[in-house]
Amino acid sequence: MECICCLSQRIKPDPPGLSGYYGCLECGLIFKDRDRGEESRDTVISHYQYVDPHSQVSDSKRPFFNAVLGHLSSHVKKEKRAILDVGCGYGYFLEMAAARGWQCSGVELAPLAVQGAREKIGAHRIFHGPLREARYSGNSFDVITLWDVLAVIEEPFEELRDCFRILKRGGIIDIRTRNVYFQRLLYGLFALIRPVTGRFNIKEPYVFNRYCFSRKALSMLLQRAGFTNIHITNSPLTRGDPYGHITIKGPLRAIKGFAELISRFVFRITGGRLLIGPSLLLWAEKPSLEAEG
Repeated sequence: MECICCLSQRIKPDPPGLSGYYGCLECGLIFKDRDRGEESRDTVISHYQYVDPHSQVSDSKRPFFNAVLGHLSSHVKKEKRAILDVGCGYGYFLEMAAARGWQCSGVELAPLAVQGAREKIGAHRIFHGPLREARYSGNSFDVITLWDVLAVIEEPFEELRDCFRILKRGGIIDIRTRNVYFQRLLYGLFALIRPVTGRFNIKEPYVFNRYCFSRKALSMLLQRAGFTNIHITNSPLTRGDPYGHITIKGPLRAIKGFAELISRFVFRITGGRLLIGPSLLLWAEKPSLEAEG
């Protein structure tokens, strides 16, 4: 067994408190080596189609989506700009992108989500199925986004290689995924205070997906796939509590604001070396012909 990110074989089973997972001792990736194939895909589809409160989640991400689109629009300055959202869900992000003049496409597994996205963007713009089956032509898109989906994809490296193929020269890939170090810290904290949190109906907010990325693991995976100019930072926090982790809503905004302030402070005083935010935000490029030359 080897790590998909750094190809190390220094893999340790069952990291502390995470039975059934494996951890890479080189890059910090934590991953689950089971539940692959159609059964796992069906589980993901069922969750995002019937369990995930997609409209509330989208509303919580609107400030993030606006910030991202502003950044992308400032870097891709052309009249016709094509963007692909991998795992586009019900099409909320693409709807906002279309309003800014982007030519939008998306791929999605969940049938109900596909239907919702097609109603917003157009049936011919949304592919129902995994990215590799969409068979987009090479050099098709200026931007590809993956919002909180890389961690649940069956084969992240192959997915990124296909993104690299269909991205135009000099194009941008933008990824948001959970920060494994923060999730492990949160897991340890809640293990200590579980008797208290149970009294106040506080759901344990940490999440461990099939792949749990550290900054180093994510960077090495993108390098393997061919991307350059990789920048990883703390992702801005979403607003509200769409998953209902806490019943007492009053202090939630203050808690989130404080957490974001601390993560920015730590990032600054360590010269960008330490990322402690809940999620990571990555920007990278497909090299241009000039860069390769």
